[in-house]
This record gives sequence, C-alpha cells and structure tokens, in this order.
Amino acid sequence: MDYPGQRTDDSRGIGRMYSLGWRMGVSTALAVTMVLGILTFIQLRQEILRSREEMVALLDEAMVPLLAELESAPSFAAAQKRLDRFQRIYKRQGMPRLHFRLQGSEERNIGPSFPGDQASSKLNTLARSTLHGTLPLFSPIFPNGSGTLSVWLDDPSYGREIVRRWQSWGVDLLVTILSVLAVLLLAHHVLVTRPLKRLMDGVQQMEHGYLDALKSTGGAREWRALASGIRHLGAELEHTVRSLVEAERRALMVPPGIKPVTAGQGREEGNTDPARPTETGEDGSQGQGDRVREIKHHLRTKCRLIETQNPDDPLVRMYAKEAWEMDVVEAERMGEIHLRNRLDDAAFWVLHPDEAEEVRRYVASITKSPMQWVLDREARIRQVLRDHDVPLMELQRRTKHLAGIWRKAQVLGLPVDQVQDVFGFRVIVPEEEDCYRALDAIHRSFQAQFLSFKDYIAHPKKNGYQSIHTHLLETDGLKYEVQIRSRAMHERTEQGPVSHWQYRKRRLAGSNRSKRWHG
Repeated sequence: MDYPGQRTDDSRGIGRMYSLGWRMGVSTALAVTMVLGILTFIQLRQEILRSREEMVALLDEAMVPLLAELESAPSFAAAQKRLDRFQRIYKRQGMPRLHFRLQGSEERNIGPSFPGDQASSKLNTLARSTLHGTLPLFSPIFPNGSGTLSVWLDDPSYGREIVRRWQSWGVDLLVTILSVLAVLLLAHHVLVTRPLKRLMDGVQQMEHGYLDALKSTGGAREWRALASGIRHLGAELEHTVRSLVEAERRALMVPPGIKPVTAGQGREEGNTDPARPTETGEDGSQGQGDRVREIKHHLRTKCRLIETQNPDDPLVRMYAKEAWEMDVVEAERMGEIHLRNRLDDAAFWVLHPDEAEEVRRYVASITKSPMQWVLDREARIRQVLRDHDVPLMELQRRTKHLAGIWRKAQVLGLPVDQVQDVFGFRVIVPEEEDCYRALDAIHRSFQAQFLSFKDYIAHPKKNGYQSIHTHLLETDGLKYEVQIRSRAMHERTEQGPVSHWQYRKRRLAGSNRSKRWHG
C-alpha cells in the first residue's frame, strides 16, 4: 500500500500491484476457498458415489427376470439368444442399450454384444463412463454350475451428468473465491486502508512539526486507540522537549558556583537517614522507642519465618500476604529499607515463585558484578559533578530488589527486562539551581534517554513531589535512573506528605503495586 512520503524504492509498479490490501485479500480468499473447496469436493464425491450405488442397485434389480431365463438355458447358444432377445425388448422400450458378458470359471465367455476385436477397449471406456454391475449366475451351462453375468448400461447422458456436476462445482468454487475476495477487499478498504491512510497522513504531518495534525482516523476502536496513542506520544514528546529546553536554559542562567563544601559518601538504601523517624519517636519518649523496637523485632522474626519455612504452609502464606500488603510499608515508614526489601522478596518468593525466578534470572543476566558496576558509575558521576563545579551534598545509590522490579513491571505493563531503573542514583545538592547545573553536567557527559526525562521541579506532581528524573544508557547497554533534587526537596520527600512510604501505603491499599524510587 502506497502513501505520500513513503521512503521506499518500490513505491511504484510492483509496490502498487502487491499492496497490503491485495495480499491480505488474496491470501485470505485462497485460504477460505481452499477449505471450502476441499469440503465440497469430498461432499460431491460422496454424493456421486452414493448415486452410482443406488443406480447400480436398480440395474441389478432390473436384471432379475433375465437371470431366471439364463438359469433355465440348456446351452451357451440358448443363453446367447435369450440375452439378445432381452436386449431388443429393453431397447424397444426406449431404454439405453445394454451390453452383457456371460463368463464361467473355465474362461468360456458369451458377449459382449459388439465385435470381439473392439470389446476390450469398449469395455474399458464403458467402465469409466457408465454404470456397470456384476451378478452371480447359477446354471447347468457352466461345468461347475456357477458363473457371472456382467452388465454395462451404455448411456452417455450419465457420464455427461457427472461432468456437469463437477463443472458446476468448479464454477461455484470460482464464484466463492471472487465473492470472498471482493468482500475482503471492501472490508479491508473500509476498516484498514482508509484509517491507515489517515493515520499515515497525520504521522507525515507530525514529522514536519505539526504535532497536533493527527485527527481521529475513524474506523475500528483499535485504529482510534492507536491514533490517540500517537497523539499522546506526540504531546509527551513535545512536553519532554520543552522541559529539556527549559531545564537547559535554567542551567545556563545559573552562574558558576563554588566548590562543594560537603562531599557525602555513597550510601546504600537501608542506612540510617537523619530524615527518617528515629526509634525514640516523634515526641522523644522512651516508651515510643521501645514500641518501635518491638515492631522491628516482630518484622524480622516474621521475615525469617517466611524465608526458612515451607512456602506451602498456610501459616507461611498468610504471613507472606501480610508482609506483601502491609509490613513492607511499616518497615519503610521506620526507615528500615533493608528489612523492607527482605520482607518484600521473601513474600514474593512465596506468593509468586515463578515470577520471582524469572526476575532472578534476568538480574543475573544483566552484569556479572552488580555492586562493582554500581560503584564504577558512582565514581564517574562524582567526577563529572566535580569537573563541572557542582556542589554535591550526598550521592545515594541503590539496586532495586526482585519484588521491586516485578512491581514496577506490573505497574507499567512491561516485561521485567524492560524496567530501566534496576540500578539508580540520587544526587542531592544544596539549592534548586544546583539541580539544573547537575542535570546539565550529567547530560553533557552521559548518553541520556530523553523520552524518559521528567522535570518534577518545574512541574511538580499533584502531591507536591519535586525532583528531576533522567535515564542514562551505558555502552554496555544497561540503562539506569538518576534523580536530582535539593536537600529541602529530599527532606520533604522522605518525611513529608509526599514520602514514599505514605505513597506506597495508598498504592497498596488500592492495587498492591508500587512505582517509585524505593519500589
């Protein structure tokens, strides 16, 4: 199928002769008619055989009087005369001509009723185009008293009827092919060709910069959904490019800063964060601290039970479900990220063992040494920020745990090998303007995946969450996420209303899924 702007060398000639519509129509028509042809061929053949059997039975029934006369014949000569007389009577009644062969076991024959030198070829012809019957004959003219009477009905109309029926079958099959092809081509034009041409025209206009040119394609729901998806993708692309340009402009407006006064070391998730609640509780009471320690001890005990006991045990499955839906949120609320990950993975192996094994194989295939890979990238990010005089307060790193990878894939509707933030880094800088300087330095030094770029600082989420998210691609093919935020943004995210544990609590209450940094 040809459209304006098609970038192929066969846009004329053969490209038009063998369009998508014709290929689909012809192939489908041939497939349908082949099935119909085989079925109707078998059905017609069975009808012809059944009709032939019925007519042969009638012919045998008509020969019963002749058999009685032949059985009383004293000699072959008398039998021959009775055969000739029966044939003349049959012919005078306007019936087709009959041919006979009277044959005994001693190879002595009478008939057929045409010259002997033509008998063989004539009988072969009659056998293919006429009715033929063979009846047993018991007569003293045979030495052993038994023989056969073969009868051929020389009726050309029977053969012509068979040929006519086969010709009619062929014409019907051809009409079926043409009808199916016509209907398919019409349906393809209405349901596929016309909406696809509108879609291609709209995409071509979008290629020239008119991102809002794609209108509804009409047709089936799938085409309208595809057009809507492309329009949404164009809008997202335009928004992403606008955000990138705005971020680069803001980075250029920030004057060069001074060397960082604080150089925080890389920190794994699960280490103590001053922004997290402490064991003494918000009011500083020792009683609250004891309560927190009891909860932590309870969660660790439950985690060990889930990890070590039989996963088919109903009690273990009940604990795993509690951990999957509630305990992981409680552990994260208390700042126990390592414990949360253990609980999440332990419950994951019990509740979804096949999916857990799939994720484990995927993670094992990414890199031979995940920790070394993360440390190497951390060192590179630190060096890049240092080279561009970006003040770095803290650089956090993390490797997403198995359950987190699976939860993220479920939320986005992707296979697990398409999750891009298995590895992640968080850059924390003093002020908001430093975020854009860090972004500019990272984009200049790494290969960025711009379609995944999100500027939640210029455009915060509805809950007030602020951060810059960008994804980078390494030469080894691995993708990872880098988040950039100021210290104030980080503190609001970790302990305020936009903290991840509160977000996850709301998320699990609805669909038991998570889709952010700690997921």
